[in-house]
Amino acid sequence: MKAIELKKIDSYKWGKNVFEGLHFLKIFLNGGPKGNIGDSFFILEQNYNTKKSNDIRWEGHRRYIDIQYMVKGSEFMAVKNIDLMKFNPKYDKTKDFQFFEEKEKNGLELIKVNEGEFLFFFPRDIHKPCIGNNNRVEKIVVKVKI
Repeated sequence: MKAIELKKIDSYKWGKNVFEGLHFLKIFLNGGPKGNIGDSFFILEQNYNTKKSNDIRWEGHRRYIDIQYMVKGSEFMAVKNIDLMKFNPKYDKTKDFQFFEEKEKNGLELIKVNEGEFLFFFPRDIHKPCIGNNNRVEKIVVKVKI
């Protein structure tokens, strides 16, 4: 997995859901609609300081793909396959959010995401975003219903 520059998305072949999510992101960045677009997409605008990896929990989603786009700053995002994780039994159906714990220390990918780049996470991609050394970032997360 690697971070991809938004301006280079036409160089890749995308599945329908990811393609539509990226298109929605571009419209949003150009002043388009904010919030929910029907049942298929919604946007989360985030501003925060990054944290040390040990201070962040692993997260996953069941019904949405995350497209995490870095507007300003940079951060690291860790990702592991769901098969290497232990489920936390508490799943928030309203927010489509669940925490996970590592059951194996192997299989970790750590990816730096710079300004203008994005990563996307499918339900099998358990992830830990927001990793850094207390630097300020602005990020947009497009939630794409699958």
